Amino acid sequence: MLSSDFPKEASLSFDKKSYSIFHLLQLLQDERIVAAPYFKRGSVWNDVQQSRFIESILLGLPIPTLYFELDSDGTWFPLDGTQRLLALQKFAAGSLILRDLQFLQLWEGMDINELPGRQIIRFEEFVTEVVFIDSAVPKELKAALLERLNLGSSSISSQYIRNYLFRNALSVLRRSTKQVEKNILFSDGMEGGKKDELTLCMLAFYFREKTNFEIEKLEIKALQFLMKCLEKVGKNEEQELEEWFQRQCEKLSSFLGPITVWQRKPSEKVDPKRTHLSADEFLISFGLVISQEENSCNKQKYKETLLSKLSLLKPKEISRQRVFDQVRSIYKELNND
Repeated sequence: MLSSDFPKEASLSFDKKSYSIFHLLQLLQDERIVAAPYFKRGSVWNDVQQSRFIESILLGLPIPTLYFELDSDGTWFPLDGTQRLLALQKFAAGSLILRDLQFLQLWEGMDINELPGRQIIRFEEFVTEVVFIDSAVPKELKAALLERLNLGSSSISSQYIRNYLFRNALSVLRRSTKQVEKNILFSDGMEGGKKDELTLCMLAFYFREKTNFEIEKLEIKALQFLMKCLEKVGKNEEQELEEWFQRQCEKLSSFLGPITVWQRKPSEKVDPKRTHLSADEFLISFGLVISQEENSCNKQKYKETLLSKLSLLKPKEISRQRVFDQVRSIYKELNND
C-alpha cells in the first residue's frame, strides 16, 4: 500500500504481553486505549456478533490477539481488535443484551448485571494476548501488517491505511471532506476511505501551487506526500486551506449545479436534475472548473461542453493516474471552442 523505499534489513519490532479483560477495561475507561480511533470504522459488529464474542470469553475459548501501536504519549492505538474492544466496552457498561447464544442459552436476554457473580468474575479475569508494535518501525512495515491483519475485511483500503499511518493529518483532511459534503452528494458506494481519498486528490490541486513537488500522477507516492503536507499544515494555513476549499466547491456547484459522485456511474436511470459523475470524472471536472474564470464564459454552455468532452473519453483515459493530463487537454479544447 505504500512505497517500498526502506532498508532491506528493516524488521518488525514488537513486544508480546498478556492482560486480563478487567485491566483492559480500566485502560479503556482511563482513555489510555482508544477503542474506536477517528481513523477507523467505528462499531461494525451487530449485537449478535458481539454476543457470540462475549460467549466465547464466558466459555473460556481463546480469542484472537489484540495488536496496538504505543503512541509517544502512552496512548494505545489498535491496529487490529477494534470490534472486540468495542464489544467488551459495551458489555461491561451493561449496554449489550446477550442474543442468539449458541451454547449458553440460559443467559439469553441478560446483560452483565444479570449474570451470576462467578460468571462476571470469569469474564473479568479472562486473559488475552496483546502485541505492541514499536512506533519506530518503518511505516511500510506497519502498512503491511495492518493490511495482512485485515485480509478478511472488505473495507480495508489504501486510504484506510494512510489514515492510520498519517493520523496527525486526518483532522484537516476530514474537515475538507465536510466542505465537499456541503456541496456534493456521495452515492452509497462512496463511503469512508473513498471519500477521504477523493478529497485528498482534490487537495493535490492546492498543494501543486504551494510546493515545489511536481504531482503529475495521483499514485501511491503522491498521495503519501499529500498526507505528509497535511501533517505540516499550521493553524494559519489550515484556515487558508479551508477557505480555498470552500470557494472551489462552491464554484464547482455554480458551474455544474447539484452533483452526485459515484464510484462508478450507474447504468440505470438517475435524477435528471443532478449532474452524475464517476469519482474520476469528478476530479477532472474539479480541476477544470477551478482553472476557469467565472466571468469569462457562459456557465451553462461550459457545463454542456465539459460533459460532452468527458463522454467522449474512453474508459482507460479516465483514471487518477491521468487526471492532470486530461485537465490540461480538455482545458485547451474548452477554451478554443
